[in-house]
Amino acid sequence: MPHFSDISVSPEQKRSVRVHAAAIVLVEAVSAWQWLGVLIILAGIAFPHLMEKKISSGLVEDAA
Repeated sequence: MPHFSDISVSPEQKRSVRVHAAAIVLVEAVSAWQWLGVLIILAGIAFPHLMEKKISSGLVEDAA
């Protein structure tokens, strides 16, 4: 059974693996930022409604 050290890999193959790995990391990072953006938008929509409910129920005094 051959060991990994016995396998010869050309520089082109190493570069190809690095490019694919970098592309995967980039796609995952963009995906994470997109989800973060979605969460921020949802929080921006939900927060004013929650504050309205607290103000109308008297839990928080209206500053205006």
